[in-house]
Amino acid sequence: MTATDTPSQPSDDDAGDPVGLQSEVDIDLSFPWRTAPDRSLDDVGGLDQLKRELRRTAVRPLGPKRSEYRRFNVDVPNLLFAGPPGTGKSHSATALAGELGYPYVVVTCGRLQSRWLNESTDRVQQLFREAAHIGQRYGHAVILAEEIDTLLPARGGTEQHQEDNKVTSEFLAYLERTTENETLFVGTTNRRDELDPAAVRSGRIDREFQFAMPSEETRAAILKQQLANRPSKVPAEDVSRIATETEGVSAAALTTLVTEAARYAVEQGDSEIRSKHLATAVSEHLNDTNSTFRASQPVTICPDRR
Repeated sequence: MTATDTPSQPSDDDAGDPVGLQSEVDIDLSFPWRTAPDRSLDDVGGLDQLKRELRRTAVRPLGPKRSEYRRFNVDVPNLLFAGPPGTGKSHSATALAGELGYPYVVVTCGRLQSRWLNESTDRVQQLFREAAHIGQRYGHAVILAEEIDTLLPARGGTEQHQEDNKVTSEFLAYLERTTENETLFVGTTNRRDELDPAAVRSGRIDREFQFAMPSEETRAAILKQQLANRPSKVPAEDVSRIATETEGVSAAALTTLVTEAARYAVEQGDSEIRSKHLATAVSEHLNDTNSTFRASQPVTICPDRR
């Protein structure tokens, strides 16, 4: 499935204030398991088709009709979110975890790989053992794996150590048992082509969603959502103008734009974000030739709008 629109992209750190689970379980946890984030798919700007499909394939089968889905042998697939940086993959993954309402953990290559022989495979085993334990206790567990291409790189490369191949094989074996262990696995990647082909097949990672730069409609939705979450009073025509003239700008950059506008509002002693603050943010960031996320065309917005 290709996502032609893109959700907003805050980092995982802003998923509310989830509570760690160590005090609630009877095993020592090596990974930072937390209660479900205070976020849902409704907090994803745009990407309506993606949200419908995630609710259909992942949320509903784990909801009130869970036993019926199981009676029909309908399992929840493991998921892959692939696309360029800043297109909302991590935000969508944590939003899904929040909508499901089950404990989750965010893992990266650094949490699993070790320079010591066999220790990396031991960490993989520990991760999935913890997931199975938490899944049994709470009904399900969610593993969100960032940069999964670094966890499951294509095997057989000349620069790849045999230990890396062992970790990949171990990981793939556990992916085949996520359903029986009440675990949902969601991986994100900016480099889909570097992922081991054996990972993306039925029974391991079953469904793939491609994320792209946001369309004009989604850019407007992202801006509106970000403004709605803060004190703001910006005319709809100014929001539409920014959305029209920011082609090629990522969801992450649009979120930063509104954050900077909020910063200017505070610094200027205003009670709300207004068009003048957005105008300053656009001028200082999107139109800055040194900006890493500048718009492809200058954005024009009436600076005298209050």
